[in-house]
Amino acid sequence: MKKLLTIVAILATTSAFAGLDDFKVSTVNVEATFTKAQVIKMLGEGNTCIKDGRKTYYASKNITKKHCGKSTKLGLRVIRAKQLELSFYKEMLGFKS
Repeated sequence: MKKLLTIVAILATTSAFAGLDDFKVSTVNVEATFTKAQVIKMLGEGNTCIKDGRKTYYASKNITKKHCGKSTKLGLRVIRAKQLELSFYKEMLGFKS
């Protein structure tokens, strides 16, 4: 009888603490998405470039595309292509929407 009560008590405490919500996968690093208007504004402010891997698509007028390769040392604002809205990303690559 004592063993049965012990098992019931253990099952009751573990089921109370562990629900299905405790085991959901959550992502902490949510990427920001930028619209075309936001990107144009940032490029106008300067020190900004848009990169996809090693390729630089756009750079502000005060920097060259070569400077974007050294963006970490120069402290430039880098927008990754995967952070753009899908429609703007397709337009930038030349695909028709």
